[in-house]
Amino acid sequence: MVALPTAVAGTAWVGNFGDANTTLIPGDDMRAMEDLRAQSDARDVVWQYPENPFLAYPSGRDAWAAIVAGRTVINSQRATDYAAAEPMIALSERFFAGDNVPVPAQVDWVYLSRALHPASYNALLARMQKDTGWLQASCYADACLFSRVRSARP
Repeated sequence: MVALPTAVAGTAWVGNFGDANTTLIPGDDMRAMEDLRAQSDARDVVWQYPENPFLAYPSGRDAWAAIVAGRTVINSQRATDYAAAEPMIALSERFFAGDNVPVPAQVDWVYLSRALHPASYNALLARMQKDTGWLQASCYADACLFSRVRSARP
């Protein structure tokens, strides 16, 4: 009887199949994630907009590269060691805001998404296309992937 409130609340939460608990990934972003999964090594590291997890407060659209493509995102709000990830999250917030900061040497892929950072998308796309250290691996109208030409990894 003591556990009844927990069981009722859990059943109500699990039983809510409405759109409120569904993460929607735009088509171009999903194609970019499929390309990332197909073109990258499972150990590759991705730099993506540091979006809040879907179930966080305030809710975000999540770390799609980690979830859909199964790749490590070193600047993810979902980090299991948040204290270690916090400097990368802060650096990536500056990068995706349009500041001229470098992508860390251990990053193999940069994922740009108009859905996640619409204000800086066009400027970052132009910057990455000009950067000779990065190769445009795949690009759609609203999402692009860049792979590092010269990796700092051994």
